[in-house]
Amino acid sequence: MSGWVVLLIATPLLIFASLGGGMLPSIIKLTHLRMQLALSFVSGLMLGVAVLHLMPHAVIMLDNSVDKAAFMILLGMVGVFLLMRFLHVHSIEPGIEPHTTCEQDHEHNHADEHTHHVHPGPAKGGAVRWMTLLAGLSLHSIVDGAALAAAISFEEGHAIPGLLVFIVVVLHKPLDALAISATIGSDETVRKRVNLLYALIAPLAAWLAYLGLMGVGESGSVVTGYAMAFCAGAFICVALADLMPEVQFHAHHRIQLTAALAIGVAVALALGLIEGHGHGLGHSGHGADDHSSHDHAH
Repeated sequence: MSGWVVLLIATPLLIFASLGGGMLPSIIKLTHLRMQLALSFVSGLMLGVAVLHLMPHAVIMLDNSVDKAAFMILLGMVGVFLLMRFLHVHSIEPGIEPHTTCEQDHEHNHADEHTHHVHPGPAKGGAVRWMTLLAGLSLHSIVDGAALAAAISFEEGHAIPGLLVFIVVVLHKPLDALAISATIGSDETVRKRVNLLYALIAPLAAWLAYLGLMGVGESGSVVTGYAMAFCAGAFICVALADLMPEVQFHAHHRIQLTAALAIGVAVALALGLIEGHGHGLGHSGHGADDHSSHDHAH
């Protein structure tokens, strides 16, 4: 399937996912456990996609240069970490229903340590807070869009990389939109406008990145490799940022959260195995081309 067709299909789905995330509190009851289960699953999927798909494909696109791929992966991890550090971007616990007694006591005991979460209602300097969060998550969305474009442009005959990145992005967008909407407060008009603006960022970034990758000509594969490696690092950083703060604070739900994480990784692994049946043939073809050109040169 052509990359243009994939983006045409993905664009409305990404927009609806973000818009839906902003409306989640009015549709379903979001408990603390449900939010953490969703985060654990999406984080596991992000880790699996980054390590099992984006990283290997990036190495291939960079002429099997592990050093180049590793540098860009590190750059992606550090870059997103600095983004989170200075713009206070983190996921997400807004608009949830009251916890159980056990959870309330647990949350109270760790209130000071857990302040990175976004809680319901406007905080002090509320406008500044949601604008800062919007800016940070918008940059995050640009990375998501670039990752989707890079995965789609990676040998258009292989659908799995683009599909996996799309699944990760479309599952993570509602959580991000939910954080922004809850931080804005009770102003319905502002919330709807901001949510719509945020919903458009990732698709727009994907289109611009895809057009850019298509416009660089023969060097497009190398640029795609760098982009995929950077986005792999970004995915790893985001996934660990969602997971690590919960390791010590949710011992009472460790089995459920670990299972959700494992399921996310398993989904990425299963789709990778499906891809492998046809992907090896494609790579062997590339290898043949490389050898034939090498022999011709001599």
